[in-house]
Amino acid sequence: MKTTSINTKRLLLLQSLGILHCVEEYFFGFSIWATTHFGTTTQTWYLLSHLFLTIILAVIAIYVFRGYKVGIYWAWVVQTLLVTNGLFHIFTTILWREYSPGIISQLVVIPITYLFVKTIRKANILSANEMVTASLLGTVISVLILLTLIIDVPV
Repeated sequence: MKTTSINTKRLLLLQSLGILHCVEEYFFGFSIWATTHFGTTTQTWYLLSHLFLTIILAVIAIYVFRGYKVGIYWAWVVQTLLVTNGLFHIFTTILWREYSPGIISQLVVIPITYLFVKTIRKANILSANEMVTASLLGTVISVLILLTLIIDVPV
């Protein structure tokens, strides 16, 4: 289903914060930090796994830009994933009292999510039930991604 009652450019701008987050993690040593606290990982693995995620995000972005409800639904899933990931960065920074690469961009993502919710709700594109379902899905995906940190990657 296509909709025209939402500012898709605003949603895409908000989603681009995920790119900023990946850049921060990559250039400020998330792989080294994660290896210190969890399983062994590498910059190569980070690039490979995030290349896959970037392709998925690009497909979602196309659907959002064209105003399709399914794209907006999945964009909310991704936004929820970013928020729960942000909570992870905040928690680990407090727990270990050291910089968790990715926290700076996540401190921007969490409050910006309010604009995302406001945009979606104002356009009345997703029902409350759809937003809750998407939120739960985003949280589950985020937890699964975070659990991969305890795996020693071969690359």
